[in-house]
Amino acid sequence: LGVSPDGRFVYSIWEAEPDDFRLATLERTGDVLQTIFLDALNLAGTRPRLDVDPEGRFLYVYHGADELSRWLLDRGSGRPERLETLRQGADGIDWLGAGCFDCSSSLWAADGRLYLANTSSSTLATLAVGCETSDRAYCFQDERFAVRVDWETPDGQVGVGRTLDGATDESGLYWFFSPDNWELVVKILDGCTFNDRYWVFAAATTDVGFTLTVTDTVSGREAVYENPLGTSAEPIIDTQSLDLCIAGD
Repeated sequence: LGVSPDGRFVYSIWEAEPDDFRLATLERTGDVLQTIFLDALNLAGTRPRLDVDPEGRFLYVYHGADELSRWLLDRGSGRPERLETLRQGADGIDWLGAGCFDCSSSLWAADGRLYLANTSSSTLATLAVGCETSDRAYCFQDERFAVRVDWETPDGQVGVGRTLDGATDESGLYWFFSPDNWELVVKILDGCTFNDRYWVFAAATTDVGFTLTVTDTVSGREAVYENPLGTSAEPIIDTQSLDLCIAGD
């Protein structure tokens, strides 16, 4: 079972017929649970496992030793929407086989990671999900938006913008050539209550060519901003492109 943080929605795997598994969404009203959605999983064999992340934004379904799907949860209606399926041997996934789903195992989400425990072999595998800030990218707005910068110089040098300590959940600085020489500041602001958008602001003090890429880890959509090589960078003020607010944001 998976339960939304407010306890309103319950998610369960239901076997409609032998080897016909469905994702059931139930709504709680008092002491009564009512099924409101049934989504086909198109899976056969071992019964899938599922869990809801602590923020109630995603649901994960794990099946067998080769497939993990991520679902976006509508906080208003509870409706799950399949976003992506990650398979063993692709997408950077190399831990799924640890599940041994002919054995006894479980899946749960916490702290931005998935944990797969195989109680038969006493093993525990972990997988990072969503966005993680690194020396090459920031993750803003509760680790939802990944922000990366790629740059190039007139003499053919290319590189990736490096992050600096001290960033907030909304803004951060990048350097290209030296950590003492800051090149770019980027902000991702939550404008959902104003125009149902997230806002991107950026300013650079350089004529180096660069590409700023903002990736929404929920939908996979990107917003890309470019500064041509040899051009003094203009400020970026974009309050329209990221129409990605989720009910409840």
